Amino acid sequence: MKFANFDVSTLPIVVVKVAGFDPTPKQYEEEFLNVLENIFNENEGVLFLINVKDVKYLSAELRIKVGHWLKHNDPKIKTNVRGVCFFGASVIFNVILKGIFLIATVPAPVHVCNDFAAAEKWASQISKTHA
Repeated sequence: MKFANFDVSTLPIVVVKVAGFDPTPKQYEEEFLNVLENIFNENEGVLFLINVKDVKYLSAELRIKVGHWLKHNDPKIKTNVRGVCFFGASVIFNVILKGIFLIATVPAPVHVCNDFAAAEKWASQISKTHA
């Protein structure tokens, strides 16, 4: 089973569905971080809408990994990513997100909301402000 599935059919909006299991470090890097990086390296003005409804846990090792990944990719994210919206967030995911942000913050607007409709609305507003 894949950790993350990416729908790029509506670029510059990319919808990501994250699975509800703790991935191995290799899975996390290959199936999530590397794919994100490839998308924003090849496209400008990307908006990521990430469905985290099923996220149950993310190990400290992976939270640290994403923090370092954010620092490493900071310049390209600032240039090519308009924003990131996490939707379907639970209390557990909010704790995970706070842990990641102790290492580094996302160098683009971040929004957390309850559902896909709210995420789409946010993406539409961000698109209008950066048109």
